[in-house]
Amino acid sequence: MDSIQASEAEAVFSVLRQSADGNAVIAIEALVRKAPDGALNRVNVLDFACKNRLAISAPTEEYIWRISAYNDRCGDRR
Repeated sequence: MDSIQASEAEAVFSVLRQSADGNAVIAIEALVRKAPDGALNRVNVLDFACKNRLAISAPTEEYIWRISAYNDRCGDRR
């Protein structure tokens, strides 16, 4: 990471620290700083939360509930 990217990342993390759960910020920052670029292309949010022992937010829980309710109603058409 060059100095411009590092300062931009620090600015983003500074804002994130003010608005998000502290443990989540630590886990996200570690992922961004240490993971290879390929690992950042697609992040499975639920897997990330479980691996880092993070609480799943109420909006995420609501989304998951709605998706499973939809699948129950319509059947899994895969």
